[in-house]
Amino acid sequence: MRKADFVFGVVVGLVGVGALILALQMRVFAGGIPGPGFFPVLVSSGLAVLGAILAWQSLQEKGVEVRAVGAVSAVEARHRHLSTDDQGGPSFLRTAAVWCGYVVMVPLLYVLGFTLTMMVMLAYLLFVVEGRRTAASAVAVIVVPAAVYTLFANLLQIDLPPGIFHLGVLGI
Repeated sequence: MRKADFVFGVVVGLVGVGALILALQMRVFAGGIPGPGFFPVLVSSGLAVLGAILAWQSLQEKGVEVRAVGAVSAVEARHRHLSTDDQGGPSFLRTAAVWCGYVVMVPLLYVLGFTLTMMVMLAYLLFVVEGRRTAASAVAVIVVPAAVYTLFANLLQIDLPPGIFHLGVLGI
């Protein structure tokens, strides 16, 4: 049994249940569309379930450790040195790079708009911070922000910053 995981799982589960009780006091749906309680119910339910899973898994006996056998992909081999946990090492630098990206992107949100800002942020995270210069990463930089914008603007009817030129889904 891993006591720290068990305690953390129980605490997260209880916080999730408490938040779910409060969230259920709000309207989850109002007139056929998601109401103010929709997202809190989703998040609190997720917390409760994931906390319970973590607590349950911590009670299980440690099984056989599975390791990859065979060749390591070029991307993994190139970035293996970034997985250290030293405070002054590469993990701290990656964390600092991500936070710097957020600090720069937040003011750009209202200038470029949501979609373009998210494209720039994803490109920075994938290409610069992670070093993943693949076709799949390039597609993700274009498709994910457009899909998120469509989800929020059309399905959930939440206004996102359009940018200074107000040209719709591109946010420019």
